[in-house]
Amino acid sequence: MKLYKETERLILRPITMDDAEDMYEYASDEETIEHLTFPRHTSLEVTKDTLEKFFLHRESPTMFVTTCMESKENHEMIGICEFVGYNPSNLTAEIGYVLKRKYWGKGYMVEAVKGLLDLGFNDLGLRRIDIGHFVENTKSQRVIEKVGFHFDGILRQQMKDGKGIYRDKKIYSILKDEYDGRK
Repeated sequence: MKLYKETERLILRPITMDDAEDMYEYASDEETIEHLTFPRHTSLEVTKDTLEKFFLHRESPTMFVTTCMESKENHEMIGICEFVGYNPSNLTAEIGYVLKRKYWGKGYMVEAVKGLLDLGFNDLGLRRIDIGHFVENTKSQRVIEKVGFHFDGILRQQMKDGKGIYRDKKIYSILKDEYDGRK
């Protein structure tokens, strides 16, 4: 099963230990991780340990391989756009993502999410894909709206952020037939 996707400017591919320095660049940036669920990385060693424990040895070889975003222009790993929360019996998954701050506002995340939708629906056979963000994260909200997800609602105090504070999360979804109807 194909676990990568190419878009106009990106290669969505499995993450490797070679991506540690690029990951550290965003994981150590307080502004970038403000709306994420992990604490700021304080050293490259923390990032390498995180890669080893949480990203490189996931259970399923098809759905829990972390997909990083590599720029075709400079071959830099600029962020992550991946499937999380996979439910094989219901053929659903949720998208999670993060992007280096120097790439914000340039359409990379919209492009990556569209590529992951194509991969999920057409290559992996999903029937529903969810996506969400902490309610304060208006940048993510704009990405999600541009891609065409349906707003489902707000889950109150649904997740802890990287500082351990429970936050409200907006949830969106798109169904396979809705995705197919947009083509």
